[in-house]
Amino acid sequence: MGQIKTLPFMLVLALSICIGIKTAARPSHFELAPAYPSASGTPELVMESNLPYFRFERLVTVVLDIDNEGRVTNVAAESPPDSAFAKYAQAWIKSIKFEPATFKGKEIPSHLPVTLQFRPRVRLPDISFPIDSTGVIADADLYFKTFALNDIRVPQLEEFPRCFCDLKVTDSSIVFKYVLVKVGLDESGRVTDVENVSSNYPAFTRQVMSAILWARFSPAVVQGSTVPAECFVLVSFFPQINYPTRVWQRSDLDSLGPLARFRIRLLPDTVGLMSKPLPAKMPGDEFTLASKLAFYRDTVSAALSVDTTGRVSLRRFTKGGEAMQQAVYELGARLRFFPALDYQGSPHRFSGLVSFILQGSPKIRIVYHWLPMDNFVVQR
Repeated sequence: MGQIKTLPFMLVLALSICIGIKTAARPSHFELAPAYPSASGTPELVMESNLPYFRFERLVTVVLDIDNEGRVTNVAAESPPDSAFAKYAQAWIKSIKFEPATFKGKEIPSHLPVTLQFRPRVRLPDISFPIDSTGVIADADLYFKTFALNDIRVPQLEEFPRCFCDLKVTDSSIVFKYVLVKVGLDESGRVTDVENVSSNYPAFTRQVMSAILWARFSPAVVQGSTVPAECFVLVSFFPQINYPTRVWQRSDLDSLGPLARFRIRLLPDTVGLMSKPLPAKMPGDEFTLASKLAFYRDTVSAALSVDTTGRVSLRRFTKGGEAMQQAVYELGARLRFFPALDYQGSPHRFSGLVSFILQGSPKIRIVYHWLPMDNFVVQR
C-alpha cells in the first residue's frame, strides 16, 4: 500500500486523506483506465480571470474533457455556482499534460473529475486527481466518479432486508461493528455468489450473507449494455440505531440521517478507505448557542482532523465573527466520530474540510465535505 506522493509542478493534494493502492498494472475498472497527469512538464501559473471573492475555504469539483492525446480541451464546474472558480483555473489546468484514458487498451477521449480547494487570499488552489502522476489511486471517490462520467455505471444496491443485532444502546466501542462481503452479479443484477471478506462481528456474518441473497441490485452497465460484475457490500451496525431495522432502500437515502444512511453501503472495489469518519452523534444532540448568536448569519470553515479514537481537533479557521468562532470551538469539543477504517478494519487518522453555518436560527448547520450529506446540531 503506497503513500500519496507530492505531485510535480508544485501541485498539492487536496486535504482529504485517502490511501493510495499501487498496482503492477495501470488502475482500471470494467476495462477503462482513467486519464492521469503526466510526470513531465511544468504548467505555467497563469490565470485568465481574477480570483472570485469568497470568505471561507471552498471545495470545487470540475470535470475535464481530455482528448486521446492527453490534452485538456474543456474545464467545466460540476455545480453552476462554482463556474467562476472553474473559469479562474481553466488556463492553468489546460496547461497540464495527461496520459490519456484507455478502454480495452485503446486510447480514447474521456471526462475526468478533479477537485480544487480554494483558500481565502491564496492565489493557487490545491488540486486532487483520481490517479496521481505515479499511477497510484489518490482519491477513491473521484476514481469511481470517473466511470459514471464515461458511460460506465457500476452496480447499484437498490434494497436490503431488515437487520437485527444485539448491540446495546450503551455500547461505547470506538470502531463500529461491520461485515464486508464480496458479491457476484449476473447481467440482470441477480446474485450469483457471496463471499465473506472481513468482519469484526462474526456472530452476525451469516445473517448478512443470507440477507444478501434477498437484496435487490441493479446490474452494471457498460456503454449501454448490462454486464456481469463483482462488488462489495459493507453492512455496519451502530448502537445509535434501533434494531431490528426497516428495509433499507436507496430511494430513501435523502431522508435518512448519517448513520441510517451509511449502515448499508455498496463499494465498487476495495481501494482507498473502507469507511471515512462518520459522526457518532445524531442530529438533535444538545448544543446550546449563546442567545446573541441565535439570529446570526455567518460561516466558519476549518480543517477537521479525526484521530484513530474518533476524537476531533480543529485548525486553520477561516475568518468569522469572534462569537461564532467561540461557538465552533465549543461544538468541536463535543463532536465524536467513528474513525476512518481501512479494509482490514484498522482505524486511520483522517483530515477533511468542515463548514459551520449559522442561518439566522438557533441551529448550526454542519457540512462534512467528505460525506454526501449535511448534519444539523439543534439548540434545545
